Amino acid sequence: MPSEIFFLIADLNCSNLNLNKYSKNYLNHLFNTNEILASMLLTLHNINFYQELMSAIRKNISEGTFDQFHDKYIDKL
Repeated sequence: MPSEIFFLIADLNCSNLNLNKYSKNYLNHLFNTNEILASMLLTLHNINFYQELMSAIRKNISEGTFDQFHDKYIDKL
């Protein structure tokens, strides 16, 4: 996987799992040298993304505001 793709999808504001403690240069190095840590960090990032997404979905469903959340989230894509 090209490292440019990771930087497009990586959330640098991620506070869970402390995934943003690595510099972009270090992450680039990990991907370019096919280090297993690169795949591990990407996997943790993806898990964190889906956990936060599902938490927001559950919150909006319980508050009755899911339609607005859906429209706002889809507009981001």
